[in-house]
Amino acid sequence: MAQANKLATLRDLVSQPPSQDLWWDIVELFDTWEESDALSVGVEYANAHMASWPDRWRIVPYYWADVLLGGDKAFIKRKWKRGQRTHPAMPIVRCFQTENWPKNHRGEKGRIAFGKKQIKHWGKAKQLQNITRVSFSGASLEDEGAFMLSEQWPDLPALAYLDLQSNSIGPQGMWDLSYAGVFDGLRFLSCRENRFGDEGLRAILECPGLSSLEGLDIHNIHITEEGLGDIRESETLSGLRWFATNGYWTEYANAFTLMLRDAPFASTLETLLISNSYIDTRKMKLIAETTFPRLKTIDISYNPMDEEGLRILAESDAFPALERVEYYIYDPKQDPERVELLKNVFGDKLVLGYSPIILELDD
Repeated sequence: MAQANKLATLRDLVSQPPSQDLWWDIVELFDTWEESDALSVGVEYANAHMASWPDRWRIVPYYWADVLLGGDKAFIKRKWKRGQRTHPAMPIVRCFQTENWPKNHRGEKGRIAFGKKQIKHWGKAKQLQNITRVSFSGASLEDEGAFMLSEQWPDLPALAYLDLQSNSIGPQGMWDLSYAGVFDGLRFLSCRENRFGDEGLRAILECPGLSSLEGLDIHNIHITEEGLGDIRESETLSGLRWFATNGYWTEYANAFTLMLRDAPFASTLETLLISNSYIDTRKMKLIAETTFPRLKTIDISYNPMDEEGLRILAESDAFPALERVEYYIYDPKQDPERVELLKNVFGDKLVLGYSPIILELDD
């Protein structure tokens, strides 16, 4: 396709209503666009006309990411300059990840290994100045990988969202990342399913670069009463809009309840995900002693509240803005009485089952 035709096709694509599928059509166009002044014009044009798109839609294609991290260039049908590993259209991408492609531009799914070789290439990557979201979820980094990542972190001036869940990172790895400035400037950080405990949590709470943090996911990081107390006193978390955690073990259930009641982010919180946290009616009464004026969404799955506790959540003045109550039941047919109670208490606010609840950073 001639360069002028490609520009005409691009103008037609970006004039359509934004969608995830449309993104892959745009990627397909750029995938075979040879490097030229016209390509640079196309990148600038695309960025200007996609500025209002959600960044989470603008995912790096699987093969662009694979080549950038040291994979085989042959899978991308284009000519590569010697030593080049970053696709020249990378500046249109906003979300870099190594797994969970909903669909790439060849209709496939894939997962990229993220070991020493890939981390080395990640540190040398170019043209990542527009990346706002990075996910290395499930990459099995452990402390060694976290240290390597802290030593090989590229320049990501626009980064706002970092997902490190399920990486077996311990407290030392968390401190290495924090000291290296990897967390600096983030608005959302997910470290769920990394059992780094109280000491690893302090690497987050004491990080001076996290003063703008709006969302934190620390589900199942195995903190104790000490860590819960640190959350209660944290200035770093004072502006949270989105918070996901759980109550861990029964011996810390009271401390968990007090952490929520005295949360430094009670006045700003909009989404609270606290499934499986041993919150019964007595504990819900304690939590409701504090007003959460902006709380719109809450996940209370697997918490043993009776009707009184549920009605405190539904009717108390402590939650005046509540719009959505998420409750996951694997098979509603197996617990029809619970389902009926939830429907009676929450009405249209109830969402049965699981649906992803995200913090939107694109506004």
